[in-house]
Amino acid sequence: MIDLDLPQSDKQSDACHPRETLELFGQNLAEKRFLNAFNNNNLHHAWLISGSSGIGKATLAWRIAKFLFVNQSNNSNELFKEDTLSSSLDIDHSHPVNPRLRALSEPNLFLLRRLYDEEKKRFRSNITVDQVRKLNHFFALSSTDSKRRVVILDSVDDLNNNSANALLKSLEEPPKDCLFLLISHQPAALLPTIKSRCIELRCQKLSSENMYKALNASNIDADTLSDGLINLSDGSVGNAIRLSNYNALSIYKSIVKIVETFPNLNGNLAIALSEQASKKGDGQILNIIVELIELVISRLAYSGLGKLTEELIQNEKVILNSVSNTEKHAKNWADLVGKLRKKINYAITVNIDPGTLILDTLFTMNQTSQQLRLRNST
Repeated sequence: MIDLDLPQSDKQSDACHPRETLELFGQNLAEKRFLNAFNNNNLHHAWLISGSSGIGKATLAWRIAKFLFVNQSNNSNELFKEDTLSSSLDIDHSHPVNPRLRALSEPNLFLLRRLYDEEKKRFRSNITVDQVRKLNHFFALSSTDSKRRVVILDSVDDLNNNSANALLKSLEEPPKDCLFLLISHQPAALLPTIKSRCIELRCQKLSSENMYKALNASNIDADTLSDGLINLSDGSVGNAIRLSNYNALSIYKSIVKIVETFPNLNGNLAIALSEQASKKGDGQILNIIVELIELVISRLAYSGLGKLTEELIQNEKVILNSVSNTEKHAKNWADLVGKLRKKINYAITVNIDPGTLILDTLFTMNQTSQQLRLRNST
């Protein structure tokens, strides 16, 4: 029995669950590709729904599941089968499949996701092999009603080696009338053997217009989020919610303000940012600060190439251009992203103090700026 009062690993904090979201925005191409296969009676048994985090992949998977449960007849040989082609994944909101899926009581659905450990008060790090092996029991129980079965895996990135190999066996020999929907944020990292057995539905980052629509559909008041935060979230609703919870726009502004002081790093501003990263009891803030620093460095590289077309915050282009305005500058900043990423990953692995890590990163950025200034003057 699934306890819906426990935290759910496939649900974004402060937003409704994707299975409860009635509308999907910005993924018309992916929907159309699936519907073409459905209408042509050519449904593949496994679909890899891929793209950045928080852009609607899970919502698309649940829309497909609802649609398939409502439309059972396309894979049959019924004598009086309807010839009408489906033009949308939309279903009647009053259809009984909606409350069944909200309650996770649909007998022909199997959901694979990381479980919550009540004793340790955290999510387990992986989807385990025992969870995947329960698929065999699901297939055996649900095979008697001759209805389509759907497996949603959110996300396939969370499989370990053993559970991935267990899933592969089901993908290689899929039961009749069973459809797998595998959600992936990083498809390049998946086992080639899993990818080769799936048709990929690539989801796109959302435009600002669709971001606002999707946020409102997820019960988030988009009017409370600034345009700057929407731009900072890079077309991801999930990212917008996460960044909003940590006041990320303010952090981004402080990083750009620090860059403005290069090549003479303002120590007070640097220490203030490092103290934010050292906030006790919340490791997520360090991840966000690191992400935003990497974003600033990437945008310094784009600034050097003259390709910084839009501003995330006011006066950003002028500030970044004062530090990086040539192709040589761009190359140095682009190289620095990779070097810092390795260094930061190592530091996090060995539990170096977060504040020290951020200070060291800012010193490295300032040193790079000094070297570029020195080359320009010689």
